[in-house]
Amino acid sequence: MSQYGSYKMNEEGSPIIAVMNKVLGDEERQIVTLHVIAGFKHREIAEMMNKPLGTVLWAYNNALAKMKKQLEKEALDED
Repeated sequence: MSQYGSYKMNEEGSPIIAVMNKVLGDEERQIVTLHVIAGFKHREIAEMMNKPLGTVLWAYNNALAKMKKQLEKEALDED
């Protein structure tokens, strides 16, 4: 994957990155990072990772749902 660049994500100052690192697996984190941060289309990510497009879309949507659930949980815990 390094041929497409790499990102070092630091939790400091970013609750989103902290949640990504806490609840997502490596592949989910990679897909979210490539799409949201690097701007690749899901089809491009599927080609890079040698995975079916449907698998990448499922993993991306599942990752977002996990992150949303964790962020909501943390927001409730703060109240």
